[in-house]
Amino acid sequence: MDELRIMDRPALTIVGKRTEARLSSIGAVIGRSFGEAFGALGSQAGGAPFVIYETAPEGDRPFAIEVCVPLASPAEVVPPEGWEVRVLPAGRFATRIHVGPYGTIGRTYEAMAAAIPAAGHAIAGPPREVYLSP
Repeated sequence: MDELRIMDRPALTIVGKRTEARLSSIGAVIGRSFGEAFGALGSQAGGAPFVIYETAPEGDRPFAIEVCVPLASPAEVVPPEGWEVRVLPAGRFATRIHVGPYGTIGRTYEAMAAAIPAAGHAIAGPPREVYLSP
């Protein structure tokens, strides 16, 4: 697990799709959604895809997510059906790289939940999981 870093990020134009997932099917939901977006966008996609967790997973109950793909040049984009183009505002973000199986990512979230206030910051929005590798 990487150390906590606090960084400012600029506004980001994305295509996003809000949906529900369960822990038992999250991989399939995200994979299918990224496939839809990248298949429709091609070279218009521009950056690492990510998911915003609108609500926290509890057991295997459905929870709300937004699957997001950054855009290289948003002016000409026609999003796939069910997706929308929008701008995520700039802000200050806490980041940490999780290395290991997805089943152990909860430890990274727990470590961040403790480290953010210890560093003098407050959690101010839903978490984003950025996918650096497939």
